[in-house]
Amino acid sequence: MPTISRLSARVRRDFDSHDVCGERISAHPIVPRRLEVPGTIADVLSIYLDQNMWVGLKEAVSGRSGGERFAGLPELCQQAVDDERCRFVLSFSHYEETQRRPPVSDRMELARVMLSLSRGHTMCMPQEVIRLEVREALIDVLDLDEAPSIDSPFGIGADHALGFPLIEDGLASINTPAANRAWAVEYLEFGALIGPDVDLRDLPADHGVPDRSNNENYVAHRVDLAARMTSWSRDRDRADRFTKATELIEILEIIEEVGTPLGVGSRDVVALGLEGLERFLSLLPMHSIVTYLHRSSLLSDRQWQLNDHNDVVYLSSAAAYCSVVAGERHWTSKLKEPRCPTRAAHVLSSPEELYKVMSRLVNTPEQL
Repeated sequence: MPTISRLSARVRRDFDSHDVCGERISAHPIVPRRLEVPGTIADVLSIYLDQNMWVGLKEAVSGRSGGERFAGLPELCQQAVDDERCRFVLSFSHYEETQRRPPVSDRMELARVMLSLSRGHTMCMPQEVIRLEVREALIDVLDLDEAPSIDSPFGIGADHALGFPLIEDGLASINTPAANRAWAVEYLEFGALIGPDVDLRDLPADHGVPDRSNNENYVAHRVDLAARMTSWSRDRDRADRFTKATELIEILEIIEEVGTPLGVGSRDVVALGLEGLERFLSLLPMHSIVTYLHRSSLLSDRQWQLNDHNDVVYLSSAAAYCSVVAGERHWTSKLKEPRCPTRAAHVLSSPEELYKVMSRLVNTPEQL
């Protein structure tokens, strides 16, 4: 199991002295000053940036080459956060990718920017998002006498993003006095992002963390599906039906897992017939976007890459539940297509587009 009971002296020294955009992170506690119910903050936009966008913001803060296109953005983003007009959210993917960046000094700089802007707001693992969606869809299509879930994809801290009590265990292991809890939480959140004292590869095998073999199997499966589509002359209707069938098969276990406490299972969903199945799938916001991205890629000539697995599931989760999503053009261009069931109000492909949105949010929020 991963542990966060100890961080190197270098990390602790850096944490004690760092500044971000001219202010210490300690001025912006990880636990918000005004406790909020995740997912119900009125008039606050949820913003999801992919890793490349975060790195660009970091380069702009540090004044390094590569941050030129992000000039002025860190200050705009910080202003919007300080004015409580938005929240930047992190996902497991951000923790995983940040830990892999060499050297440790670079990870520290990136973690400081992430924590300063996110203030610890996170999204849960995509697997958990799917479980939440499947439960609500089962209740709806099968007309079950069950109360809707009050759970939300949004939460606070690494524990919510990882689905594992990393910070709580760390607080217990270092025997933190109540008076120092807020400082200790920031300190441990900082460590959770940078590693290497905390290695996410130590999480339990059944935790759902994508590893290299998982991603390799994913790519191999997509390559096989693409080959089949080529043999079918890439018929769009056939691709649509084939992809939906494939995606349904891939969540059958989740339907059984979530449905058992409700007294239903996959057979009840299949018994709905084609029309009922399509309605069930349409009630899964994130899953519907994943399906669309997969289908679009099957109809293109692009070669699948190992990191495509993470890109698809995490961007789909964000596009289903965040107001603003900014990421790699290949995927965001598909999210912008009229047929894509994205629910994000703004899908952005460049720092220039992000600058325009943040500028309007700070100066004329009523126009968003």
